Amino acid sequence: MPHTVTHHPEKPNNDDFLSALERWEGCKPPYTSSDIRICVTAVKTILKHQGQSRRSKYEKDSYLRIDFSKAGKVTFYAEYPKKMGV
Repeated sequence: MPHTVTHHPEKPNNDDFLSALERWEGCKPPYTSSDIRICVTAVKTILKHQGQSRRSKYEKDSYLRIDFSKAGKVTFYAEYPKKMGV
C-alpha cells in the first residue's frame, strides 16, 4: 500500500523569512519581555523556513542561554562559572 500524505506544511516565502530574520537579529541583550515576544514570532517563521527545531540567543553578561523552539516554547538556561562561588 503506497504511503500518501494529504497535508504538506507550506514554507514561508523568502520575504517573510528575511523580515523575520531581521527582527531576530534586531533584538540585542539585555532582553526584555517584548524582545522575547518578538523573537518567538520571528523564530517560528525562521525555523519553519530552515527546517530546524530550535534556535538560541545568548546573554553573556548574565550567563544566560535562551532556547526558542518551533512550537513557540522558550527555555532559559543559566550556568555560572565556578570562580563566582555560586
